[in-house]
Amino acid sequence: MNEPSNRFFCALKLALRQLLTARNRQYMFLLSGVLLAGTIAVIVWWPWKANAVARDGLSETSTNEPVRAFVEVIEVNRVDSVRLPREFSGSLRAARSSELGFKRTGRIVKVYVEQGEVVDTNQILAELDTDSLQASRAELQAQRLGAIAFLEELVSGPRQQTIAAARAEVADFESQRQLAKIDFDRKERLRDAKAISEQEFDDAQSNLLSVDERLNAAKMRLAELEEGTRKEKIKSQQAEVSRLEAMIQRIEVDLQESKLLAPYPGRISQRLFDEGSIVNPGQSVFRVVEHGELEAWIGVPPEIAAKLSFDQRYSLQVDKLPLQGQLKAILPELDPTTRTITVRFKVLPVDNSLSSDSQSVCPPECELPSSFSSSLVPGRMIRVQLEQELQQSGIWVPMKALARGQRGLWSVFVANRMPGNTASKETTFKLERRDVEVLIIDVERVLIRGEIQTGDLLVTTGLHRLTPGQMVQISDNR
Repeated sequence: MNEPSNRFFCALKLALRQLLTARNRQYMFLLSGVLLAGTIAVIVWWPWKANAVARDGLSETSTNEPVRAFVEVIEVNRVDSVRLPREFSGSLRAARSSELGFKRTGRIVKVYVEQGEVVDTNQILAELDTDSLQASRAELQAQRLGAIAFLEELVSGPRQQTIAAARAEVADFESQRQLAKIDFDRKERLRDAKAISEQEFDDAQSNLLSVDERLNAAKMRLAELEEGTRKEKIKSQQAEVSRLEAMIQRIEVDLQESKLLAPYPGRISQRLFDEGSIVNPGQSVFRVVEHGELEAWIGVPPEIAAKLSFDQRYSLQVDKLPLQGQLKAILPELDPTTRTITVRFKVLPVDNSLSSDSQSVCPPECELPSSFSSSLVPGRMIRVQLEQELQQSGIWVPMKALARGQRGLWSVFVANRMPGNTASKETTFKLERRDVEVLIIDVERVLIRGEIQTGDLLVTTGLHRLTPGQMVQISDNR
């Protein structure tokens, strides 16, 4: 239809150009007449040509068989529940991380590691000044030796020489008493005879009593020496020795705690003090992050978290690196911000040596290789792929089987077999448009419901060139 009109306008444009550039104005009227005649001829000729083409098309259609479109179809089935793949993201975390500090106040004299260094279990990280502790330990050790010596003396008891001296003292007092007794008896007879005064008699009696008291005291001292040291005194001295030993042990503990040790294999994340700094008990000096074992902390909806299993492995991914995860724990509280429950997975590598039938499951004892440490660091985002089961009935169809209907609705084309046709390659189907409701969209497929039943044939290709009631045939590619 455009070719005659294009030729006409090109001729008109050329004529006008010649008209404007012509030197002789006498040709103007001649050219105007030619253009007017050409315009009238095109107006008369074009409708006649269009009618002729239409008549030729009708005659050709009436003489040949109708051409039917070939379409691809699928046979649909209704489902009562669906399992949708869901992806949730979280962060990588070290299985253990600690803020390390000393238990006592002191001055740092040595620091052995820097930030970023890898450390082993019980490796010394830093030391405090221990001069005062060593002096206190030496003093207590000397006191302990003195207490032990005194305890041994108590356990051994008095010497034989001491006991012999006590016996001699008793014998001496016995002799003195005997002499005092004789003197007292003599003075008593003389007093009865009125030969001495009462004063002399009283002196003799007092002397006898004094000697008796000294004799009794000497006998008691001798008995004490012969019995040995009291058990209570020995136990008291043993307690004193134990007290000194406990004080020495406390000094030993303080000396050991003057060395800051790594609690597990890891990497130094922060170093907060240098040599010469005074630190308080519990003040953080290093931050160490466990090296090797990683965990994925991911928030998932409560209904999905309730169906996770500790015996199953789950697919994890960091960027394009595939991993697997073993469920370690489900936190008991709901996050008030995201309204999800945090789930902890132990991050494990995928064992590529296993066959595809075994789903590349890594044994429980396997760990992440050291080659992963450069890419898997705490703080990176990690994703987990889970399945969510919904109690929703409908029919899964490809996304390309949907066509836009009226008033923003969706529709599908159903191929209905014509009555009397037999099942063959040339079986003719009649298209019927049916409105549907989209329930769930899952990448390249959708779950729909509407006037569709199990076994219906849905057209999946060429929907833009199909109309309701059109006769089609099914392609062999179905």
